[in-house]
Amino acid sequence: MNRQKSGLAELTKESALAFGKRFEELFNEGKYREMAAYYTEDADLIGIKLPVYKGAEGIEGFWKKTCEAGRKIRLKRTIDVLDVKTENNLGYISGVVRVEIKILFLKIEKVFRYVTIWKKNIELWQLAIDISTQVKTTRRH
Repeated sequence: MNRQKSGLAELTKESALAFGKRFEELFNEGKYREMAAYYTEDADLIGIKLPVYKGAEGIEGFWKKTCEAGRKIRLKRTIDVLDVKTENNLGYISGVVRVEIKILFLKIEKVFRYVTIWKKNIELWQLAIDISTQVKTTRRH
């Protein structure tokens, strides 16, 4: 399958913040293919208590399931960027993702820490490795 490819022209704090907002929009709109387009063909997505999703097809499948589930429960996702570093054709972004779920009178917030490793091809920075782990869950009535 010929997949659309997306990426960042530069990897800076400003571009990472803009990417985070765009990724939130894509998630909220259920545009999983566009989300997966930011990953390299051989990328890995790694999360605690999840299988490792390998390659563009596997990652697209992950985002498809996640977007569909999120829409059903009206999940709200917020991405914060804490740090960005680059050297030559490799870089990373670290930060926090907050997920909010409202079920009747219950509000659940889950907090995840993430590190994404980015690789620069000829013209674009793309996600090569996406690692996250849940660090906190709060429930309020």
